[in-house]
Amino acid sequence: MAKHTIEQTAHEAAVLDPARAPQKHEIGDGENQLHVGTLVFYHGERYWISVCPESWEESHCIRITGKKLMRNTDTHGLREDKTAACFYCHADCVDIAPPTKQRNPTAKSIQRAARAAAGSRDVGDEVAEILRPLTLEQMFETAAGYLGETAQDLMDKYAHLDNGRKRMTLGNRMRAKYRKEGA
Repeated sequence: MAKHTIEQTAHEAAVLDPARAPQKHEIGDGENQLHVGTLVFYHGERYWISVCPESWEESHCIRITGKKLMRNTDTHGLREDKTAACFYCHADCVDIAPPTKQRNPTAKSIQRAARAAAGSRDVGDEVAEILRPLTLEQMFETAAGYLGETAQDLMDKYAHLDNGRKRMTLGNRMRAKYRKEGA
């Protein structure tokens, strides 16, 4: 389940007046419409809609559950797992997950797939943005300056690795130092 901060909850309460009809979504069976069984993201976590009103006049809230809805063989509809935790939220608090071939996508896996489709094979963070256009030699020089070592020392240290692993290792070391120092 998603862990929400007090700031996020206060922001939702201030911005999403329960009396205000949802602006982001429509109800229906279309691809970009909310209905029972729709995969959505709430604060970056994956959920499925288990209860959706017939119209926004009926209610502005939807119920979401952390477990995928199961097919009900008796009624040919969907039913939720009674052991799964579920809760109601304003419909504007969720984002509809884009169509994907993944069985149980997460927000990160969808972003990763989009980057891969665009031809990028890195993690897409600030370090990757800096290192992406550099040649291997330029990358060693950049990493050496950031890590406080000489480029030649780094080249000697990672000479046994192939070029892809050299790039990956230098990027990971830079990320680790960035996280450790906070900037």
